[in-house]
Amino acid sequence: MELMIYVANFKYNLLDNYKKVLGNNMFKKIRLKFLNILSILIILLNYMPFTVLSDTTTLQQIKVEAFDYQSQNETGITLKFSVKITDESGEALEKRLTLNGSQITEIKPEQNQTSSLTGIWLGTKVQAYSNNDVNLSTSDSLVDIPENQILIKAAPSTTKKVDFLVVVNSVSDVSQISAEIEDQKVPLGNLPQMSSSSSTEVSTSNQSTSESLEQTTLENGTNSSTTSNSQLNTSSTSSENIPKVSEFKDITTLPDPQEMVLDKISPKDISALFDSYAPGDNFIKSALLTTDPITDPNNINLNVTFAAPSSVTAQMRPGDYYKFNLPEALQFNDTILPTIDLKDDNGNFLGKADIDTTTGTVTITLTNKEGNVPDSYDPNDFIPMDKAELNLSTIINKTVITKPGTHQINYPKEYKLPPQTVFIKPHTDTTISKSGSLDKQLNPTKVTWTVDVNKNLDTLENPMLDEHFPSQVTYQSAEVYPVVLDFSGNVVSVATTPLVEGVDYEIDANGNISFRGTITDAYRVKYVTSINDDAKPSQGGQTSPITNTATWNGLSASATVQGNYGKRLEKINPTYTANTQTYNWTVKYNYGQKKDRYHFSNY
Repeated sequence: MELMIYVANFKYNLLDNYKKVLGNNMFKKIRLKFLNILSILIILLNYMPFTVLSDTTTLQQIKVEAFDYQSQNETGITLKFSVKITDESGEALEKRLTLNGSQITEIKPEQNQTSSLTGIWLGTKVQAYSNNDVNLSTSDSLVDIPENQILIKAAPSTTKKVDFLVVVNSVSDVSQISAEIEDQKVPLGNLPQMSSSSSTEVSTSNQSTSESLEQTTLENGTNSSTTSNSQLNTSSTSSENIPKVSEFKDITTLPDPQEMVLDKISPKDISALFDSYAPGDNFIKSALLTTDPITDPNNINLNVTFAAPSSVTAQMRPGDYYKFNLPEALQFNDTILPTIDLKDDNGNFLGKADIDTTTGTVTITLTNKEGNVPDSYDPNDFIPMDKAELNLSTIINKTVITKPGTHQINYPKEYKLPPQTVFIKPHTDTTISKSGSLDKQLNPTKVTWTVDVNKNLDTLENPMLDEHFPSQVTYQSAEVYPVVLDFSGNVVSVATTPLVEGVDYEIDANGNISFRGTITDAYRVKYVTSINDDAKPSQGGQTSPITNTATWNGLSASATVQGNYGKRLEKINPTYTANTQTYNWTVKYNYGQKKDRYHFSNY
């Protein structure tokens, strides 16, 4: 504004001086020319601020010059970017490039073009690529970047053209993919040729995005030039031969997505997908034997969960498979189904798990929504297995784990999981059992009572064994031994060294035993009792039943014995000897071996 006032003052001062020196006619001609020049100068001054503003906006800029389809295979669709990076500032450039209509699974330089990425940093949610001599730290966490965005960084004062490739997940209609950065939105160019069944051929399928962008720039530049020339009322080149915007509409006719050729199914190992697209991650997320403790070694559920990140699910197709083995300590239950369906919450198939009971192998195969593996991949009929859960009916492999108790389940290396410590209980309803035995078959003097306790391997604190000996016997002694059980709770071996009385347990005068501290093992208690004389029948024969009951942790067990005894006095019919004319009499005395004193008379 100050410049315009200065020019106006200059004009009137100059005209007054000229008017005095020249005549009126000459003065009028000079004034007309001067006014024309002044008008042009004022118009140029009006446009100058916009020119300066335009120059300042190019200090930091990323412009997409080309965005083209390149190829497609089982891993996804490969797209090529050509971008112009301009950073005239002294600070690092950082901007985000968005791909609409797809998810990014990989970024990489074009073949033999890694040098073009020097000083450039590219990052996605699943990957970062750089070919830098400098460290370009980012203020953004890659975890927070959406799956369809690329974070682009450039070192300060970098101005260059960069070419790189982006792999995205397969989509049914590639024409829906577009790129967007700041105010620039670019459709995908160089679209692929469709099959001959398509009713309309793509007329300019090989035309790249760079050509479209050049034409659009030319058109916009022509319109701007025409407007400026009109305002200045000067002659210029005619724009009649330059194509109009309407002439570029529908220059590429896209086919119906349903008519696009579907990819052929080529099964892949899901483990290999993880190695390529999620290194260090694993399909199996957890494996757990339920429940713990295990109460039935012949009926154990192995729960296995699976999960895959988007970088892997984008590569999944029907027919892809994943194999894993049972831990060595487990075997499949005979009742397990040969095939287990894996479905989502809506009942759609995700895949199937085939069980090989001979080798202990599980093979998961991805399927379409109907549970089949088709010949061709249809993305509308397939749900990638981003998560799943599998329950397997198993039993203990008794050649590996031979007895109940605490054991470690070591998972195969493909699980990438730490061992699981489990406690296996015997499968029994009996926690206490009791038996009795006589020291001899005729005229026994002692009964040995055997009591097995804690046969279900409970964890107990200071438990007590209560004895209830009958009146026919008298308690004499007891010993306690640790025992080893089988999976049914039967004693398979007894320790040779007993526990120490006063250290491991206490016992009172009636034979009641109190264990000290916490126990988790099973034990055998051996009681010795003497048979009282009054329990032995005076006339011989069998005693009344001698029953002994013991109580452990609220449960009882009993055992009964009966002894056989000879008669107190028995005379056998005589035998006659003719030669000597004598009779021989046999008298059996105290054959019951009682301690009573008898008076013997012969009549």
